[in-house]
Amino acid sequence: MILADYPVTTLSSIDGAAFGGVVISPDSYRAYQITVPVFVQVDGLGDLWPIPEAAGPDQSWVSVIHPDNTVTTLPPIRGTLASHIVISPDATRAYYTSEVVDAVNHSTHVSVIDLEKTLTTLPPIEGSPASGVVVCPDGTRAYQTTEIETASGVHQTSVSLIHADNTITTLPPIEGSPLGGGVVVSPDGTRAYQTTEIETASGVHQTSVSLIHADNTITTLAPIEGRPLNAVVVSPDGTRAYQTTDTGSGVYQTSVSLIHADNTITTLPPIEGRPLDALVVSPDGTRAYLTIETFDFDTDRWPTPTGTSVLVIEPDNVVTTLPLDGDATGGVVVSPDCMRAYQTIQTATETLVLVISPDNTFTTLSLDGDATGGVVVSPDGDQVFQTTALLDSVTDHYSGTLVSVISADNTVTTLPPIAGRPPYEPPGRTFSTEWQAGVVISPDGTHAYQSTVTDTKTPIGGWTITGTLVSVISIAATSNRQKS
Repeated sequence: MILADYPVTTLSSIDGAAFGGVVISPDSYRAYQITVPVFVQVDGLGDLWPIPEAAGPDQSWVSVIHPDNTVTTLPPIRGTLASHIVISPDATRAYYTSEVVDAVNHSTHVSVIDLEKTLTTLPPIEGSPASGVVVCPDGTRAYQTTEIETASGVHQTSVSLIHADNTITTLPPIEGSPLGGGVVVSPDGTRAYQTTEIETASGVHQTSVSLIHADNTITTLAPIEGRPLNAVVVSPDGTRAYQTTDTGSGVYQTSVSLIHADNTITTLPPIEGRPLDALVVSPDGTRAYLTIETFDFDTDRWPTPTGTSVLVIEPDNVVTTLPLDGDATGGVVVSPDCMRAYQTIQTATETLVLVISPDNTFTTLSLDGDATGGVVVSPDGDQVFQTTALLDSVTDHYSGTLVSVISADNTVTTLPPIAGRPPYEPPGRTFSTEWQAGVVISPDGTHAYQSTVTDTKTPIGGWTITGTLVSVISIAATSNRQKS
């Protein structure tokens, strides 16, 4: 590969700070970027604080990037950022979820963006959003999960259906809090799972998985020991669903439970440590990967990290542990042909990408910069992209962004630096796939986007964000983006 294979076009600056990268429509025709009010950073790597004179922090914007790379920024959306953009399978509707707090009441607002870039905010839904909208594969149903609190202080989970005419049907409440996230729909659309955490009368925490059927009835499965760590992850053929829970008492201990098609549950032996990201199932459904961080609890104040491993769950439920030398920056990513799995780790001096073979041996590749999440694989599996941030040793501040391309033979091509640092992720969502801070590739595999945030140093020593840049990376000479 040569640099000329990947020309980069940086678009005009967008107001506000990007949280996460773009979301691309299924037809590869449009991309959407969320930005929030400008922030000031106290130091090079520290916390973010809103600038008082900036627009209120309880609103955000969606910018639409068109095939000719022009950008349209829609009117501000009220509420605190709660989810990324979610696009219907036919690309005709984009959903955005925000939370509005009035006095002591929390409500969830879903905004719908149509093909004409008209933004419609639906009637508020009671409760705080547990995630963004989830659309079933055929596009006929969209689910929004919220957490509500009754007058007696009991926490419940509420699932609302958003119909094509923008009307909303709220289903009967489900016991427990939606700490695992929102609804997860099987690939064939026949099963929808909602995970909640419940506490028994004796104070024992359990994970409950409920199935939402097409007729809107709900079946709650047998409880699983421990607190939910993520939402359910469904295998591509829909025959298996995985639920991870924390079963430790005073220590981190992870259990993986398999939910079968007949709704029976098999729980594997517990594993020391806690996941760094959601479990990942290979495209052929034969393997599952879970990246785990272990800790030493024999300390005076906080648990001390002691190591990171990748767990490989085979079809017979045998678990193989692959120790890593460094800190993982996300979960495993598997190539479409299942012949390679990638795990990014950060050491004290460099970013490493581990290429894991089917026999669980791996090749280690070295990249410049600090990793921002895991790799992204092109739809055909021929290219793998890893984004890293460049740290200025003088200012101790991230001053640029690098995108490296890994080919099938493991050669690495690093593109010229892009201005700005990778986008920020909302608190509590570090390394979440939903908020990918690295490259985002179009479904047709012809182009990719890298979002960055630009800033300037303030007289008091902090950094003021000046805007968001979106750079378009061409992957192929031909593109179907030029639609009429």
